[in-house]
Amino acid sequence: MRTYLPAPKALLPHSLTVDVNHWENPNISQLELRRLLFRIQSQNHVHYLIFKFLVCTGFSIPELIAIKVKDFDPEKALVSVPERDRLKRRSISLATEFSREIYRYCLDFPPDSYLFPGREEGQRQGRSVQKILQKASGLIRKEVNIPFLRDTIALHLFRKGFPIWEIQEFLGHRSPRSTRRRIYLQISPDEQRDPRLFKKNKNQAA
Repeated sequence: MRTYLPAPKALLPHSLTVDVNHWENPNISQLELRRLLFRIQSQNHVHYLIFKFLVCTGFSIPELIAIKVKDFDPEKALVSVPERDRLKRRSISLATEFSREIYRYCLDFPPDSYLFPGREEGQRQGRSVQKILQKASGLIRKEVNIPFLRDTIALHLFRKGFPIWEIQEFLGHRSPRSTRRRIYLQISPDEQRDPRLFKKNKNQAA
């Protein structure tokens, strides 16, 4: 059996990650998320990885299906995605445990292979990912789509204490206004006065 990816020397911890094992969010509770992941995994392991990948990265469907194995760096636990449509180029840190799951999954894939290939190892169709999200919606009786997941991630990171500019970079927004709007509509009036919502970059005083 041929192994294409280098073994990770050490999966470095990163602060700005979405870790389903440390999940705090009113949109979908940690118990709901764990049950959902378990049920999807019991039916189809690749679908489980795709859904968990979306939860942990906030990627759009076009971004997800275009990712190749070479875009994943197991040593740094990073996934890089090029600029696409309205979203900027960025690198996303994966939680250590999930990075190892992805590493084990694609260990024997050639670098130019799609990370989540479709039929005959070609690019997966976007509608197949939509079906996975529809299945998730049915399992928890709550609409689960990409905007919902991205809103949920934005709120999760905000509640974890990250400033708006970091969340903006994570989600690939071109303007902090987009990020602020996703968070603003989900929080209380008191939280809406949080100075982190108005800090546009790391050099600006809150």
